[in-house]
Amino acid sequence: MKRRQDSSLVLAHVGSWSYAKGADATTTVFETLIRECGTSERRVELIIAGTIVDVPIPQGAVHLGYLSRDVVWHELRERCVQFLVLLSRADTWGFVVAEAMASGIVPIVSPRVGSAVDLVAPVEPTLVTRSADEAAETIQRLDEDNDRFEEVADALRAVAATRTTEWAVDVFTDGIDATLGYGRLPRRVPSPSEDLRY
Repeated sequence: MKRRQDSSLVLAHVGSWSYAKGADATTTVFETLIRECGTSERRVELIIAGTIVDVPIPQGAVHLGYLSRDVVWHELRERCVQFLVLLSRADTWGFVVAEAMASGIVPIVSPRVGSAVDLVAPVEPTLVTRSADEAAETIQRLDEDNDRFEEVADALRAVAATRTTEWAVDVFTDGIDATLGYGRLPRRVPSPSEDLRY
C-alpha cells in the first residue's frame, strides 16, 4: 500500500452513507482522528464512495458519489486510502470488506458486518470494533506503527486471496445443505453456458 508523501491519514467508506451502515459513527471516528492526529502538516481525510441516504456528509470529507466496483478500488488506492471504516448496525456479509482487503486497505468493521467473523477477526481481532472510540484508537495505533500496519495489510491480502468464487460457492452450498439437508448441490462454479436447472 503506498502512503502519501505528506503522510496524510486517509479513511474511506464504501456503500450507502446511512445510519444503518454506521455513517454517523464513521463521522465520529473522522472527527476524533482530526482532533487527535490532524496537524497543519498532517491531514486526516475521509473519502465517501456511495449514495448519501440519511446522514449528512461531515465537513472536510470528500464525496465521490457512486463508483462501480471496477473503478472504486483503483480510485481509493490512487487516493492512498489506508483504512475502510464500516461500522454497520445492520449488514449482510459486507463484500466491500473482502475487496478492501484484496486492495491492501485495512478494514475497521463492527461485529454486525458478516465478514468480520469470516475474514477480519482471524487476522487481527482489534479490527472488529464495538464503538467509534474503539475504531479511532485502533486506526491511530496502526497508523503510528507502519511496520504493524504493513504486516496486517499483508495478512489481510493473503486471506482475501483465498476467498475465491469457488470458496464462496462452497460456503453458500454448505449453508443450504445444513439448513435443508439436501447434500446434493453442486460444489463448483457453473459456467455461464451450463443449464442450471435441477
